[in-house]
Parts: sequence; structure tokens; C-alpha cells
Amino acid sequence: MRRDPPVGQYAGAISRAVAFGIDVAIISVTVLVVAALALGETPGDMLMGLRIVRTDGKRMNLRRALLRYVGCLLAALPLFLGFLWILVDERRQGWHDKIAGTYVLYTAHDSLRQSIAHRPPPKRAHG
Repeated sequence: MRRDPPVGQYAGAISRAVAFGIDVAIISVTVLVVAALALGETPGDMLMGLRIVRTDGKRMNLRRALLRYVGCLLAALPLFLGFLWILVDERRQGWHDKIAGTYVLYTAHDSLRQSIAHRPPPKRAHG
């Protein structure tokens, strides 16, 4: 039995690469948002022993997880300045953390998670 060849134009490399990029973006958004929401940590955070917590001490929710992801995109736009901000911020928050109202803590300090919102920022030594 002979089949007829498919009708249409074959997709080029660029179209296929763009489609693949869209697939990867959708999967990464899903994984990062669901992980941050359900577990309070992304896969990278798990490997590094980090945990995402809200500044008010409440449990992460879908709105905060989405805000944080959008904040990551915004933080990356101006030459990753929003991520470099972590180096100079007293509470080590990037722009995405400030937008979403989150902190990233080491999991060893998990016992501090409940009281972190009430703790003043660390004082810097002058001199």
C-alpha cells in the first residue's frame, strides 16, 4: 500500500528552533513556578541548599511564584542588573525577590523562617 506524501512546505531550521525555544520556555516556567509554589524551592535551590520564603512568613502561593518569575525576567533585562543587586542589598534580595516579597535562605536556617519578617536587617560595619 502506497502512501501519499504529506501536503505542505517542510519547516526550516529557524522555525523549528523557535518552536523548541517556546517549548523549553513553557516547560521551564511550569517547573520553576510549580516547584517554588509547592516546595518553596526551585530545582537549583534544592541542589544549593536554598529555600524561598515570603517576607511576611506566610506560605508561597501561585501569585507570589508568578510574580517572582516575571521579576526574574525583568531583573535579567538590563544586563542582569536585577540579579547583581543581590551583591549590594542588605537582605541579599534581587529585584525579583523585592517584586514578589520573598527572601532566599539557606535551608540550614529553616528554623528562622517564621521570624524572618520581624528581624531587622543586618548592620554593616563602618570603617
